[in-house]
Formats: sequence, C-alpha cells, structure tokens
Amino acid sequence: MRYKVVVTRVQVAERWVRATDEEDAAKKVKEEFSRPYGYFGSWKDVASEVEVVEAEQTAVIRPNLLSESGPMLLSLKDAG
Repeated sequence: MRYKVVVTRVQVAERWVRATDEEDAAKKVKEEFSRPYGYFGSWKDVASEVEVVEAEQTAVIRPNLLSESGPMLLSLKDAG
C-alpha cells in the first residue's frame, strides 16, 4: 500500500533584531525568513499533526500466461 500523508507542524523561534521600531523589526525578520535557509537558529516544535488522507493499492496483478498447447478459451474460473 501507498499512503498520502499531510503533516502540519508549528514551530517557534526567538530572535533579537536591531530595528527602529516594532514594525521595522517584524519586517526584517519576515525578509530573513523569506530567503531559502534564511534563518539557521534554534527552533522549538509546539504542535504537530499527521493525517493520512488517501491510500492506494500498489500490488501488481499479473495476467496468467497462456500455454501454446492449451485451449484457446479460458474457463470462467481461469478468466476470473
């Protein structure tokens, strides 16, 4: 079986920023976080949720091989 899983994770980080006011501080932190790998600080998980949203069968059903010397028609049992 193969499962599609959705993970929601909430993390918290504390950061000291030099800024002129609160709005400027928030802006600087948001700009840093918008860059890939912008902040390599210490993160703390505060919540996690894992939900399985879908499953699918992955087993492959192979057809029966017909022999050259066998009958040209299959019985209902063999066809099933």
